[in-house]
Amino acid sequence: MTWIQDCEAPDLSEFDTPVLGEYTLNIVFLAAGAKDRKARSYVTNFILAVDKAIREYIGGRKCLVKYASSANRTSLLIEGLGRFETCINTVKRSLRFVDRLASHPAGPEVQRLIRRLLENHGELITSVRDATEHMDEFIQLDKLKEGEPHVLSITQDSAFLEIVSYRLSFEKLAQVLRRFRELASEFARFKEEVNDKVED
Repeated sequence: MTWIQDCEAPDLSEFDTPVLGEYTLNIVFLAAGAKDRKARSYVTNFILAVDKAIREYIGGRKCLVKYASSANRTSLLIEGLGRFETCINTVKRSLRFVDRLASHPAGPEVQRLIRRLLENHGELITSVRDATEHMDEFIQLDKLKEGEPHVLSITQDSAFLEIVSYRLSFEKLAQVLRRFRELASEFARFKEEVNDKVED
């Protein structure tokens, strides 16, 4: 019998096409992109990270869906959770690039409301990411309680990823990725206004 009977992770396959392709075409043919070197680098790295996070989410979800309908092929469960771990790590990196852009004077604007939304979700995502990255410290310092998962796991109702005492719903993770995808597309179309006024 499989650990989960289905997979509650929302389907994000509509975002399977990377934003990077659109971004590259806009730079080449529309002279899009920030002129400031730092802002341009933040945007490029953000778009790359978002594409990767979504790719890992979609791949992880496919593995869990296959596992749930398999004859308990545990390798699919392990592969799926590994890809979600990569997704979460990459989401954390994406959050850092958004934060840098929000405080940088050049480049596309990050609205305060959007930033607050991502920061609220980011606190839990950061906790889950830190627990996976620093599990050696949890073990060494005896911070694990009896019965707490010491690797990234999935609840039996398949609605949450969990590690130690932290639980991250697939719904919340998907919500962040959808918003990141929108931001990445906005950034890919960003074009600085050029002042064509000619001095007399």
